[in-house]
Order: sequence, then C-alpha cells, then structure tokens
Amino acid sequence: MHIAPSAVSRQIALLEESVGVALFERRPRGMQLTAAGEALAEHARRTWLEQENILAELRGEGYPGPR
Repeated sequence: MHIAPSAVSRQIALLEESVGVALFERRPRGMQLTAAGEALAEHARRTWLEQENILAELRGEGYPGPR
C-alpha cells in the first residue's frame, strides 16, 4: 500500500472522532489498540467475514469460513 503515514493517522483520528472514543493508545514506540479498539476490530472482522460469506453464497461457492 502506498499511503502516507500522515493520511493513515488522519483517518484514524477521524474514526476516533466519529465513534467518540480513543481506539489506540499512543506510545513512544508506536500504538496499541485500546479495549474499544479491540472491540471495534472484532466487529469489523466479523462483518467482513459475513460479507464474504454472503458474496460466496450468491456466487454459489459455499462459505469461506465459520458463520
């Protein structure tokens, strides 16, 4: 991916502003997900998998993973 770090940082800040909670803990040596960030990431993973399952079903391919 050719995305500038500043663009990623801005998108993260916009997402945090949108949901109203900090999703990352900023540290001198990087960032770590907060509990809210972990929860959002898990929901995003499940949503992504469900989307993939729906598309696979529509294409007649079965399911790529657990529901």
